[in-house]
Amino acid sequence: MKRRDETEITALILGAVYKPGVNRTRIMYEAFLSFHQIKDYLSVLTKKGLIEYQRGDMTYRITDKGKDIFEKM
Repeated sequence: MKRRDETEITALILGAVYKPGVNRTRIMYEAFLSFHQIKDYLSVLTKKGLIEYQRGDMTYRITDKGKDIFEKM
């Protein structure tokens, strides 16, 4: 398997959260990342305002800013 860069991993994560109601485990499987890796990426993407965490149902969703970035990738 070839080595992936941050842009490719970010695109996989944004693509996964484009669907409503996606939890951390589903994102982890769709992006082919370990638990520790996904924790770090989700934290960074949340701080950058590309995704939001929904506390009530413990899911992630993409923001408008995230949609713009994803569509340009």
